[in-house]
Amino acid sequence: MKNQKNQKPKKQIRSREDRIEWAKENQERIEDKMKKFVDAAVMDPAKIKEIADHYRIMGLYDYSFLNSCLIKAQGGTICQSFKKWQELGRNVMKGQKAGIYIWRPFTYQKKNADKTDAQNTKKNTDEGDDETRTFFRLVPIFDVTQTEGEELKYQHNSEGEAPAEYKELKAKLGRICTIPIKEKITGESRGYCSKTEIAVSSMSNNTDKLHTLIHEVAHHKLGHLDTGSGPYNVNEVEAETVAHFVCEYLNIEYKLSKQYVGGWKMYGGAEKIRYKKIFQVADQIIKSVRPAQNKNKKEVKKAS
Repeated sequence: MKNQKNQKPKKQIRSREDRIEWAKENQERIEDKMKKFVDAAVMDPAKIKEIADHYRIMGLYDYSFLNSCLIKAQGGTICQSFKKWQELGRNVMKGQKAGIYIWRPFTYQKKNADKTDAQNTKKNTDEGDDETRTFFRLVPIFDVTQTEGEELKYQHNSEGEAPAEYKELKAKLGRICTIPIKEKITGESRGYCSKTEIAVSSMSNNTDKLHTLIHEVAHHKLGHLDTGSGPYNVNEVEAETVAHFVCEYLNIEYKLSKQYVGGWKMYGGAEKIRYKKIFQVADQIIKSVRPAQNKNKKEVKKAS
């Protein structure tokens, strides 16, 4: 008889009934979250736009609108399966557990045992007598915040590289701002500026992050969030003009700037544009990032 003390305890495995019960409870919990999320969205137009923006994110994934809403309802941003993240050059960090679920279809063939002689005869002319069925079940996925690895690339990013680094300029510009600069998922937009924060899309590449950062800091320094600021289209022209000046100084080629300014000017209000203020803010931003740019120029000269 073997010594029981030396035997390793058997790993406890949940019964089939336990797994079914857990799946049922989990489904009810997620469906309840989804219901509350949709109920809130129906009463809030801004929430509906947020959902639509999330679904429209270029290069995000091929999930259905329902699954996109499910992800948002559970607090997710960009989500993929464990295997898909690996295909994208990213790995789920150690210790992370999947806490977001989506509906995934599964297809199987059911053997039809009860066949008459006529049906069995017909089998000779048909490809088969199996019945194909499809069902849906909840499967776990991981949020991008739970992963690490290669930088994600999306279709909305600009082409080309900028001779400056986003992180370095962010630190410089953060010193002249009275609100924090954050990097986060911002849906279809590249970023925004509010009274409490400046947000830059973490989905953008270095060039787009730089441009968005400068544009949103310009909004902040131009006082566009203050009471009594100019019309929306005028504010956009002012902020983008500042961004265009600064990007030119940093040798960042951003082709969309001219189109952007021209587009907003079509709405009128050109007489309200504060050109003097534009130059003042552009000068302030350039002076705050100049040390970083000079450093890059020295490195390029040294390398050559």
